[in-house]
Amino acid sequence: MKKFVYILFALLLVFLIGCSKEESVRVFSFSGEDDTLSVHNGVIILNADKEIFHGGELIVKSEDIKDIRKFSTSFYITGSTNKNTIISNIVSDETKDNKADLKVDKKLPSTASKKLDIPSIENLESNLYFELKVEDNNGEEKIYTLQLKVEEIK
Repeated sequence: MKKFVYILFALLLVFLIGCSKEESVRVFSFSGEDDTLSVHNGVIILNADKEIFHGGELIVKSEDIKDIRKFSTSFYITGSTNKNTIISNIVSDETKDNKADLKVDKKLPSTASKKLDIPSIENLESNLYFELKVEDNNGEEKIYTLQLKVEEIK
């Protein structure tokens, strides 16, 4: 049901952005999952005037991700020689008591701009990744990477 709401929201945005213009609008949904993480309800809208990236929702399925003091989430596209970051954010608990327990499950970041850092549609459809980097109260850092499945909504 939530996926339907996000897709309906995306289509409404497409309509509002381009209702008076004759231009090509492309809408994509993305999701991915493994034993540790699940990303779902992501939406990308591309047109000539504005590009929108909605990260969707993150669910952490592993009990190992706990006592988190700092974490970052990133979406990126890999190319032949580089990594193009679309959006990234960091959350940190800077208290001194070493008892932080930030909750990583959450809505993921969104952005809208004239041009997102997406080198090509082909790269988007086959090389979109999500990365979760966590640091626990002991300073131990772990990185979890998830390749996302991208589908164009026609």
